[in-house]
Amino acid sequence: MNITAYAPEYFDDVNRQWNEVGWVEAGNERETKAQRTWLSMGNGSVALVDGHAEAFGHWAPGSVWYVDRPISLCAVTAITTSRVARRQGLATALTARALRQGKEAGFTLAGLGIFDQGFYDRFGFGTSSYEHRFSFDPASLKIESSSRTPVRLS
Repeated sequence: MNITAYAPEYFDDVNRQWNEVGWVEAGNERETKAQRTWLSMGNGSVALVDGHAEAFGHWAPGSVWYVDRPISLCAVTAITTSRVARRQGLATALTARALRQGKEAGFTLAGLGIFDQGFYDRFGFGTSSYEHRFSFDPASLKIESSSRTPVRLS
């Protein structure tokens, strides 16, 4: 098993995996562009089989609000395995790698979205509440729009 850091040269393989699992639609340029942007952020790893990335893992930094303060979070945001590489322990290895990297980076807590509770039991994950709180700097939005004359409502 050869696991290495994700690089743009593996995009087509990861895109194929995501199409196989139904996360993106083949040929959808909007989704492909969004996937390229998303993959350029965070920390990705691939498992190579016969020179192709047949499994992918990704984590990103985050935080969880607890009582009156945020706690640093290693958010495991994607674990996928292609059809030809299933049942070889690749998803387990990539999940463990993401958690190890998050721990080494100093994150206190780890979280992920669960597709199969039994799979993640071995890592000690359980379920939690669905209350989410997001924030962003509106100045970071880059929206192209044309100016128009205001219209009176009354």
